[in-house]
Amino acid sequence: MARSRSAERPVVSAREAGAAEHAAVAGVLADAFHVDRAFRFIVPDAARRTRALAAFFARITPQDADAGPVDVAAGEDGVVRGAALWQAPGFRTPAVRPLAETVAMLRIFGVGTWRAAVVDHAVTGHIPPDHRFWWLHYLGVGSAHQGLGVGSRLLEQGVARADADRMPCWLEASDPDNVRLYERFGFRTACEYDTPFGGPHFWGMWRPVGG
Repeated sequence: MARSRSAERPVVSAREAGAAEHAAVAGVLADAFHVDRAFRFIVPDAARRTRALAAFFARITPQDADAGPVDVAAGEDGVVRGAALWQAPGFRTPAVRPLAETVAMLRIFGVGTWRAAVVDHAVTGHIPPDHRFWWLHYLGVGSAHQGLGVGSRLLEQGVARADADRMPCWLEASDPDNVRLYERFGFRTACEYDTPFGGPHFWGMWRPVGG
């Protein structure tokens, strides 16, 4: 997400997305996470990963919209350049996934489903248990717009909402460049852990109210 492509920074604004924009959100997140360490571990083959991520984010975006706001960052042309999926305080991470969800993940990730389960178990096992915080589930910027401040606009929107709500924030990062970005917005590393079976290293990051 943090790869610079140009010194020019176009005007980008962040706002909440409507349901009609969920397809655009899913598309930009699928593009952004194609090089993500966790998804490379889950689906090593690049072509298969492209298809899997398109299906995964098409499924998860409306689900997350039921749990919290979906934010988008768009240019003056209206094109969605980045998106963030937040879950509001009080969300729940089920200890056992419903059968329908398991079947859906099998269809999406195929033989990589067990690796997806390993990552999911590692991440959810480190989330603070009281769930009294805003959880940044996913934030991504399209590959053509990275390094131009789009992610910063999305973070500004999200942490301002949390501060207005007088609630802290939580996220997981698997890229040290992103860790540095989040630190600029008041997040601090609360824990670090490695995913079993050669999966990615994660930083669990906490932001108190006001950063």
